Amino acid sequence: LIVLDDVWSVDTHGLDEWPKLCAPLRFGAQGSMVMVTTRDLRIASIGGTMKEILLDGLEDDDYWELFKKCAFGSLNPEEHPELEAIGRKIAGKLKGSPLAAKTIGSLLRSNANKGYWRTTMESEVWELPQDENGVLSVLRLSYRYLPGHLKQCFTFCSLFPKAHEFYQDQLIQIWMAEGYITPEENKTVEDVGRSYVCELVNRSFFQASADGDYYVMHDIVHDLA
Repeated sequence: LIVLDDVWSVDTHGLDEWPKLCAPLRFGAQGSMVMVTTRDLRIASIGGTMKEILLDGLEDDDYWELFKKCAFGSLNPEEHPELEAIGRKIAGKLKGSPLAAKTIGSLLRSNANKGYWRTTMESEVWELPQDENGVLSVLRLSYRYLPGHLKQCFTFCSLFPKAHEFYQDQLIQIWMAEGYITPEENKTVEDVGRSYVCELVNRSFFQASADGDYYVMHDIVHDLA
């Protein structure tokens, strides 16, 4: 079994390369297979010998448990019934997407205020369609509410290729050179930069590697930038 995870390119070069990849695999033992995961149905239809399997989002109960953890943190939703009611309505708009739960949940957790949550729920962004890159429109909410200094740092990171490994100290040095870090009293510029990285992680724009050595941007988040 060979797994090609999260394939997203369907350019001409990619189409030409597919037969070359498959050629030696035709001589594999009976029962061998290649499994491809992708968000693009065009890719799913390339060279497939089996019908594609479309994955739905998480079931409502499971999704609420995930969203609740992301949005409420240490708060008990039962002690905040108004927030819970709004949160359930927001969760219902996210179509079972774990990434959306994590990103929008992080946004809400940063401000456990009924008015803020209601404004988020009633935002016109929910009515926007997905763009051609498949970026969930709701993720734009998180970007909209980013402070200005974090927006420019985040947007700058989109200049790097998808799956790029960002090492904290190196990234901070680049931000410093670009003038993106605003000095704060009683803090070194490096410490301020580390707080920027931490905030982007907390808001789910960065994901830490398993060993914590570096950070990456989810490819959908990269498209958003």
